[in-house]
Amino acid sequence: MAKAIKDYAAAIALACSKARADKGWTQIQVCMATGIPQTTLSKLERQGAPLTFTTAYRLAHVYGVAIHELMPLKQSPDVVAELEAVKAELVA
Repeated sequence: MAKAIKDYAAAIALACSKARADKGWTQIQVCMATGIPQTTLSKLERQGAPLTFTTAYRLAHVYGVAIHELMPLKQSPDVVAELEAVKAELVA
């Protein structure tokens, strides 16, 4: 995985774990409130799982935060370029 994409994944992971910590909840409590499997939440917070829009919505709802606080909508040019390169490789 390219550096800019790793940095973006790290930012998402940090935002998600911080929102949970701010609530003072365990992963199990979050999972019970959202229906998200604990393994998924754990991987997400360790940068091992992508954050889908559905998961971001569920987490934002239970944490009481705006979705963009968990899933930055503005990506750096480096991330966009690297994602386009990965897409081109997959299509080729």
